[in-house]
Amino acid sequence: MKIQALIATVIATALTTTPVLAQLSTWVYMGQADSGESIYVNRDSIVYQQQNHVDFVYKVDDEVIAGIAYCQENRWYASEEGIYSPSGSVTQSMVNYVCGV
Repeated sequence: MKIQALIATVIATALTTTPVLAQLSTWVYMGQADSGESIYVNRDSIVYQQQNHVDFVYKVDDEVIAGIAYCQENRWYASEEGIYSPSGSVTQSMVNYVCGV
């Protein structure tokens, strides 16, 4: 009887924990830049705006940055950093991802 109770507890815990764990993984890995830094996009932060740009949050290693992608221009603005054009396949993947390409 104790084994059945233990199994039931483990199953119940797994069923209630899995959705919480899935919600924690909002960072999508884009790849490793030529500089060696890992680039991630927070998929839950992507907001499509009417003026042909996309607000989003991305991460370079552990630094979290607010960005605005200008999809038609293939560029993005990084808060307090300036405007960038993709310089490699990873940053191009980031722009493509947030722009829905």
